[in-house]
Amino acid sequence: MIGMDWDHCHIVSDSLTGARPVDTKALESMEVLKDRLAHLQRMDDRFAGISFSPMAEHLSVQARGLAVG
Repeated sequence: MIGMDWDHCHIVSDSLTGARPVDTKALESMEVLKDRLAHLQRMDDRFAGISFSPMAEHLSVQARGLAVG
């Protein structure tokens, strides 16, 4: 499980830096990470102040648009 999350981190990081395209895989990975963070925030208040960068949030908005459209 941790290895899979690490892969999602690499995919999103590489997409944000331009090392790989912002494709469906990158958008799906961003949503997985966002769901994982939301879960942690529900489980423990110590995670309440943690958020994604504005660039990562933009990927998340794109992913939600892809899911709706």
